[in-house]
Amino acid sequence: MLVADGRRAQWWDACEAAAKVAAVPTNSSVFLHIGLPKSGTTFLQRVLAEHRPILTEQGLLYPGERADHFLPAQDVMERPFRGHEDARTEGSWQQTVDEVNAWSGNALISHETLTVATPEHITSMVSAFPDRTVEVVITARDLARQLTASWQETIKNGQTHTLAEYVEKARLKQGQDTTSGFWYWQDLEGLLDRWREVIPGERTHLVTVPPPGRQPGLLWRRFASVLHIDLATEELADRRANVSLGLVETEFLRRLNVDLGDTVDWATYREQVKQFLAQRTLPRFEQSGPIVLSADDQLWAAQRSKELVQRLGGMPIQIHGELAELESPEAPREGTDISEEAIVEIGVRAIAHLLRKIGRTSAETAPSGVR
Repeated sequence: MLVADGRRAQWWDACEAAAKVAAVPTNSSVFLHIGLPKSGTTFLQRVLAEHRPILTEQGLLYPGERADHFLPAQDVMERPFRGHEDARTEGSWQQTVDEVNAWSGNALISHETLTVATPEHITSMVSAFPDRTVEVVITARDLARQLTASWQETIKNGQTHTLAEYVEKARLKQGQDTTSGFWYWQDLEGLLDRWREVIPGERTHLVTVPPPGRQPGLLWRRFASVLHIDLATEELADRRANVSLGLVETEFLRRLNVDLGDTVDWATYREQVKQFLAQRTLPRFEQSGPIVLSADDQLWAAQRSKELVQRLGGMPIQIHGELAELESPEAPREGTDISEEAIVEIGVRAIAHLLRKIGRTSAETAPSGVR
């Protein structure tokens, strides 16, 4: 009798879930969250992935099993990251499309590499969902924070330029760098122009990232409002999905990249340097001061971001948040000086941590008689 009751309960749960899905209007939407990079995308993607069952009950499908849709994004744009071919990429976009088209409710696809999609890529993505309304979601924050965060991310990905060199190039290019560098990923105006050729402004959503000190969970609530979902934010208040490094830690990593040169392939670098060293080891230490722009660069960022906000205000797009949050302050933040002693200390601690890890791994894998 208990078994029968258990099966009846499972059947009833399945019926309720099907009813919720069936209740979703057939004129559902596919939301494409395309970045910008370094605008809280990793945080949002991890929240979405961790709450897939709840979101599904609310009628939103977050397809796949990974935290993001990196592989489908690479597949649809035929653009391997740093030239590295991942065997899992081929066919992943079509698999995602099939999963979305088999679902009767809203769906969300999210990865920041879609930022650089061409009009041809955009048309291809939209045409994959002929029976859906396709909407685009863009998250963005102020230029000064984007510059420092983007520089740090390039160092995590093996680059060797200093912050001063990176910002100088950005100032010289002024949004005209179409092949690499800061503006290739962060040209918000160009991005909006490309997507609005295919998707009208009323289906283009710009979500502004609140500055430090604002109410916890505000970014998530703005993002969730676009998707018509309701997920409690109390547990998200102190979460930081993509750990940042201080200036000294980033400079140590940059110098390591200089020494490595091109002697390490991307797959090895990603596992040993980016993931183990930059994302799991260096954040364990007490962080040095933040990465900040020079006073002159800060003033430039403030002026340019103010001009951007004025132009965005005239665009027929949906704003979730406050455009003023995209303006960089004129006053520079207090930073930190780089000392050789501090870099040496970070290097020593990182090596010590690595050796301890190797020691533990060796002890765990050694035959019992050898330990």
